[in-house]
Amino acid sequence: MSKNRFFFPLIAALISLSLGILIMAAAQITPFGNNNLLISDMGSQYIAFFSSLHHTLLTNSFQFYSFSQSLGANFFPTIAYYLISPFNFLFLLFPNAAVISKIVTIIIILKITAAAFSMTYFLERHFKQQQIMLAILGSIYSFCGFVALNYFNIMWLDTLIWLPLVINGLELLVSTGRTRNFFSWLFISILTNFYLGYMTCLFACFYFIYTLLEKSKPQQHFWHGNFSIIIKFLISEFLCALSAAFLLLPTALGMLQTAKGGSLKDFTLAPQFGLEFLSQLGVGASDYMSRLAHAPSIFSTTFVTLLTLCFFVHPQIKNSSKKNAAVLLIILLLSMLFRVSNSIWHLGQQPAGFPFRNSFFISFMLIIFAYQAWEKGLLDLDRRWKQLLPMLLASAIVLGYLGSYLTPWFLRHYFAQSFKGEELLPQSTSLTSVILSLIFILLTSFLIFWPKIIWRKSLLTSIIGFEIICNFLLAMQGTPFGNQTIYQKNFNLEAAQIKQLTQSSNELFRVNNSNSLINKAYRENYYNYNDPLLFNFYGIDFYSSTLNEATRKTLHSLGLFSKNVRRISSLGLTPVTELLFGIKYSLTFADKQPLIRTNNSFAGSGFIVSPAFATLQLKMQHKSSAIINQEKILQALKRSNEPYFKEVQIQTVKKAAIAPSSNSYKYTYIIKNSAAGPVYLDNAIGHNNYVTMRVNGRKLPFSSETKRHKYLRYIGNFPRQKKIQISFSTKKPNAKKYMHFYNLDQAKFQEVVNQARHQNFTPQISTSLGQTKISGSIKVTSQHSQMLYLAVPYDKGWQVQRNNKTITPQRALGSMMILKLKPGDNHLILSYHVPGLKLGLLISLSSFFLYVLLEFYWSSKPCHQYYPKKALFKD
Repeated sequence: MSKNRFFFPLIAALISLSLGILIMAAAQITPFGNNNLLISDMGSQYIAFFSSLHHTLLTNSFQFYSFSQSLGANFFPTIAYYLISPFNFLFLLFPNAAVISKIVTIIIILKITAAAFSMTYFLERHFKQQQIMLAILGSIYSFCGFVALNYFNIMWLDTLIWLPLVINGLELLVSTGRTRNFFSWLFISILTNFYLGYMTCLFACFYFIYTLLEKSKPQQHFWHGNFSIIIKFLISEFLCALSAAFLLLPTALGMLQTAKGGSLKDFTLAPQFGLEFLSQLGVGASDYMSRLAHAPSIFSTTFVTLLTLCFFVHPQIKNSSKKNAAVLLIILLLSMLFRVSNSIWHLGQQPAGFPFRNSFFISFMLIIFAYQAWEKGLLDLDRRWKQLLPMLLASAIVLGYLGSYLTPWFLRHYFAQSFKGEELLPQSTSLTSVILSLIFILLTSFLIFWPKIIWRKSLLTSIIGFEIICNFLLAMQGTPFGNQTIYQKNFNLEAAQIKQLTQSSNELFRVNNSNSLINKAYRENYYNYNDPLLFNFYGIDFYSSTLNEATRKTLHSLGLFSKNVRRISSLGLTPVTELLFGIKYSLTFADKQPLIRTNNSFAGSGFIVSPAFATLQLKMQHKSSAIINQEKILQALKRSNEPYFKEVQIQTVKKAAIAPSSNSYKYTYIIKNSAAGPVYLDNAIGHNNYVTMRVNGRKLPFSSETKRHKYLRYIGNFPRQKKIQISFSTKKPNAKKYMHFYNLDQAKFQEVVNQARHQNFTPQISTSLGQTKISGSIKVTSQHSQMLYLAVPYDKGWQVQRNNKTITPQRALGSMMILKLKPGDNHLILSYHVPGLKLGLLISLSSFFLYVLLEFYWSSKPCHQYYPKKALFKD
């Protein structure tokens, strides 16, 4: 090989860089246009996470606990899954967080470029050749179907960079017995994204066995002949995973605090896809609208697919190699097909959208097989195969198109019991995709099978590039890109206003931001779940798979909206929950000017409570009443013979069918409240169509996100004995049975607030070397010990000192924290230590030290050429 070993990898990187820029420019995505990637999870999660990381690193306030994750939670799992990529340091080059939505486009292109470089580097060493075709194949890998459909799931792209380097290290292990490269690159893969890093570990096992089978001699006993190298592989991979325990153990313990998404339905033999899978071999088989449910995205260009078919019929390729390749591909496909094995790939549960996150392994292998066929040349290929193979591929595309209409019906009728209620089924393939795929098959097969064509390689390269662009743009079809100009302008306005509200002190308090200016920059619904992370304030809302389930259940049981186990919203707040969770301000943006309301119910972030409060149990069943739970809390805080929440009597009910065949009814209620204060609807079933609800003729605000979900619905604030007319529609013929209106007695409730303020706790927050500390003082005037309620979620990571003595926090209300105080002055310091981090570090250091010793021992022995590197995958 030439000494200039990076020439063709750099060519591949340049090709992918150019294609990436062309694609983004064609879609007018910033910085090449005014569209941005405020879409899907990028717009609702990742931009906010990047903004939070950007803020903490630039202000030297990085910490492993975040009060911007709902009420507060361990931030370590979020960091581990979303934020460890080395490419994220590029954000630090730009001090203004408003441009992060622009920088992510550049990072995506750079990651695709890096993947092309690493794949070409691997292919050169794998085949011991330096060819421009290897650079083209490296670029194809970087734009495979997985990338085209998941480019905005930016944290997954790192794995495509490391995979070729991991496999290169694996081949070095097989050929020389040296494990350093394999161990190092696998460790980096796990570190930068443990989720796909885990998949890489599984794939490495398949590829390792495949490699040994390829190189084993017919007369050689497989296990005896490879025992030593198998032991090295298993030990290296195992110690590599243990060396990452400093990341994996705290992350696993943190994820155990989230909702357990697994189900027995995830471990059945139900198929995950059908014949529509074949259409994925062509261009544009899936797009943005089908991103949550589709067959495995294995697009690798028509060029690679045809060459792979040639591989299996090529006379110069050994039958044993064809057999091994076929077995590997079949195993990979079957492991995706059946629900049980697909769940194992995805860490024991079915993914919530974006399925088959391991599909790029198929593209990786197809490219390897394709070059073996190209290397052997196609002149010796039988003429009938040159005609049959394109026809076979075209037939497969058409069959996949027809199957895309059949599969949803088949799965729904025969395997309905294996699918969860909210799970989506694959969508049909477009006819445009089929027609374009057939055109590319015709052009590509003509160029590769008839080599006498002038400018053949140039034309072929152009067609491959055009097909890559075409597939990517078709995958983007239907994407509601955001508006960068509006986003950047409104982000700066909103960030400046919120900063004025929060920067004055380090006091722990929360803000309810019910409306945001940046919503105008989105072209799809945006529900502000992660605005606290985006704008660096403490709130209630959060959306992520890392949401603490105990916190979510407590909030939901008190009337706050939660669409699913990954989302919690401040929608449904009442003065009672504002008191409990330390919400000092309510913020609404209107016409670029913030409307700031200081909540009358704010009493600090903690206050003295009775022993009865400490033992209070909330009902958390789905049909439990949030009002009843809040009433229990108020009675525990200050006993009253009269209820704080009084059910409003319905004086008049009018019911009428909207249409004879619609099964919908319109109700009109006349109610009268008994005390001055807010009125709420506590609906036990959540089936009301709130878009139709009117109060005294005024239509109430409605969010489509809340439709058919339960939460406390604010009706309005009314004086005593006020007649209120409420109209709505529903499909329930007996809605009165399920709908209950309650009136909070504002005067009585204010007595509770005043009592809480009498002995409240207003702590300060500080950070040091990633550690979060809460400190403050409170004086107990009673002669007996008292219980302090804190508006901080209970977590085993909190270590509490009272007057320099360690005390044990207790759990209250299902997820909140209470502390026992002594009479007199109590100075409290709460320090957060990530659970499992110290033990994980110990395991990591021990495992790495053991690996170093083993590698030194292995290296000290005479180098044994298990299989000569030059002979790998050569006939």
